[in-house]
Amino acid sequence: MIVSHGTCMKVLLSTWCDIKLDSNGYPELWFNNKPLITDIWNSPELFKLVFEDEKLVEITNDRNWMKE
Repeated sequence: MIVSHGTCMKVLLSTWCDIKLDSNGYPELWFNNKPLITDIWNSPELFKLVFEDEKLVEITNDRNWMKE
């Protein structure tokens, strides 16, 4: 588990994700041509990164984890 500031997480995730700007100029994160974050980040955010043979194969973001 990594606990970090949102800006640091964006920099870390940008290692594997593409960053695109939406029509309002806000950054979006995309992984494997699929949107990961397309709006303003909530605090806290929970990301799950799945590696196989040291290669990142999946990133998910569970925004409902605090409601459980």
